[in-house]
Amino acid sequence: MSEKTHRAERGVRDGAADGAPGPVHPSRTSDEATLFASPLPIVGDRKTTTRKELWAWYLYYVGNSGLGPFNFAISAWQNLLYLAGYDPAFPAGTVACGAGVNSIVLITNGLSFAFQAVLFLAVGSLADYGVWRPHITTAFTVLAWGVSFGWLGVEDASKWQAGTALYILGLIGYQGALTFWTAAFPGLARDLPEVKESEEKLARHETDQKSHDRLDMLTRNRLANVSFFVCSMGELVVLAILAGILEGIITDDPDSNTRALSIVCAYSAGVWIIATLQNEVVSYDTKMLNYLLIDGIAAQAIGIGLFWLVQKRFTIRTKTMLLFNAFWILVLCAWGCIGITQSSFGFHNAWEFWAYQAFYGIFVCPWYAISQAMISEVVPRGKEFLFFALFSIIGKTSSFVGPFVSSAIIDDSGNNNMPFTFLLGLGVFSVGILVFVDVDKSKRECRKYLEEEAVRVYKMSEVEALSIGEADEMDGQRTVVVSEDEKNAAKV
Repeated sequence: MSEKTHRAERGVRDGAADGAPGPVHPSRTSDEATLFASPLPIVGDRKTTTRKELWAWYLYYVGNSGLGPFNFAISAWQNLLYLAGYDPAFPAGTVACGAGVNSIVLITNGLSFAFQAVLFLAVGSLADYGVWRPHITTAFTVLAWGVSFGWLGVEDASKWQAGTALYILGLIGYQGALTFWTAAFPGLARDLPEVKESEEKLARHETDQKSHDRLDMLTRNRLANVSFFVCSMGELVVLAILAGILEGIITDDPDSNTRALSIVCAYSAGVWIIATLQNEVVSYDTKMLNYLLIDGIAAQAIGIGLFWLVQKRFTIRTKTMLLFNAFWILVLCAWGCIGITQSSFGFHNAWEFWAYQAFYGIFVCPWYAISQAMISEVVPRGKEFLFFALFSIIGKTSSFVGPFVSSAIIDDSGNNNMPFTFLLGLGVFSVGILVFVDVDKSKRECRKYLEEEAVRVYKMSEVEALSIGEADEMDGQRTVVVSEDEKNAAKV
């Protein structure tokens, strides 16, 4: 057994060269340097994020953008359901019937999210331990690939059952890959050269907490925003090529549209209510859906870029940006509520969905980047995979309950826009909770959480757990040596 492994198994920190012990402090949750260190045992060296690694992480999201399993698959599946059903007032199979399709989609989404919650709970709880975490994202990626190519075998309405299975599996693969890909970015940001240097200066009292907090916050937001911007630009290239493919596939034959939807799901491998309404209004037209996506993703790139430039220029905190972003989400829900009593507005016209895609891209899409940066600021260091999986499960719980409630509201009211009242009320309540989130307090709570785990799980003494935080102790940079007298004093 190596000395590194031996020391880690004893619950003593490892990671670099040995050194003399630093002073022991009775409480470190008030020490600003300590908030950026973890007392948990680690084995191996802390590595520095390279430019190559960072861009590999950025570019992965172009492939896992969700165009197939998230955007086109739902259109392909809804189209199959629409064609497979028929109006009972006419001979079987002669007149398609869209009644109940939206409810079926919402219920199936709820079931899919329930499966994801159970799976992520099992996988996420183990992802921060051992060396197998990269294989988690790989497994979900392979699943998403297989499902996307599987759509090539679903080209007519009689295979709607297979389409349902592919749709559910595709969502699981896409959301799993996305969740654990996202969980990697706090570690990538933390291990960038400039952030590591700032941590060391903070521990040596050569910089202040405010300066380090600003760098740390902006770095996290930079990675989150740049990844979504790169994804948006990559998606535009993919969709532009796809527009040419569709021109060659779709003909006057009605079946060609169904076949095209299957092909685009496979090609893309190499928010629920509005999405279902949009697909119905444009009659599942594959070309129109592709152009709507180009509109939305171009606006998404503009929105993410603008939000990031403003945040960087004025050093706006992540929470403030998130609250501003959330306001526009509420505006979107309010617009849907207008459609309950009005037929001229409120997601009843094709032009509204063009406007929706632009509005959603510019004002709503930055949510995906900002919210991930916000989550990264309130999770314990070294526990990103566990807590990102937990946050994903919480999100899936709301996504599981939401579609069932929305479906029940539609069935009871007979109005596809009525669920927007539920979404608006829930959104206002959620924003109210977000207002009271204290990020600074959370950092101290995260540090306390890690200290308690070090003592409870790794059998470290309280003094060992509390001693991390000096310049040469940051995140396992050297072994912490505590005398027996100090250990005994901590027990008193």
